[in-house]
Amino acid sequence: MKLMLDYTTRLGSLKKAQTPGATCQNSILSSSMVLLQRRPPKFISILLLIVVWGCLLACGSKNTATQEDNASTKKTGEKNTANQENKTQEILTRKMLAPQDLVTFLPKTVEGYLLDGQISGDTATIKNLKVTNAEAVYKKGANILAIVLTDYSEAPQVYSGISTVWKMGLNMDNAQEKISPVTIKKQQGMARFNKKNKTAEVVIGIGNRFIVTIKADNQKDATLVESVAESLDFENLLKKK
Repeated sequence: MKLMLDYTTRLGSLKKAQTPGATCQNSILSSSMVLLQRRPPKFISILLLIVVWGCLLACGSKNTATQEDNASTKKTGEKNTANQENKTQEILTRKMLAPQDLVTFLPKTVEGYLLDGQISGDTATIKNLKVTNAEAVYKKGANILAIVLTDYSEAPQVYSGISTVWKMGLNMDNAQEKISPVTIKKQQGMARFNKKNKTAEVVIGIGNRFIVTIKADNQKDATLVESVAESLDFENLLKKK
């Protein structure tokens, strides 16, 4: 498959202007996305779970050391940590959807593409973090489109790391690619079009819990993948909170 995730291949040039915390976030993005370039969609959840989880732990250690050097910063950091823990605990009270339940949210056909095989689902676990996902691959002639829907309700740290991509508000347009923030049904994400290999992709965070990734080859821009995202049932997913 020609479909790839490489939103952050050019983020390195931005690091010089970032704070240590932001640099650490870039490390999360670069590490996870480089791995994703080399794997088909069904490996997305496992790789993000492992890479981002490990990077977040490293970032947490660096931030703690910085706080100890500055009393004021430490107090602010402790307050933010407490707020984050409360938010995380709220997310952890949600019941994670089983793979077979996530599968029901993916369509049988989309924008003239027909389902290739069956919609599949699985669970990925590392230590106390767990995600479930559903994946569907569609074909229209020689063209391929893939959708992956993942529930991060029991891995909020991982969701936070991934969502850093679009929270940075990266906007880029050059000879090779176009990257821009998007908002679909009031949910934020990021779209990318690779001008060289004609692949398009959009990643949307839904309710600080779900992430949907849509990828298509042989495209002129990201219009198709954004349209597919618009057609998905975000409303019922949000009710699962």
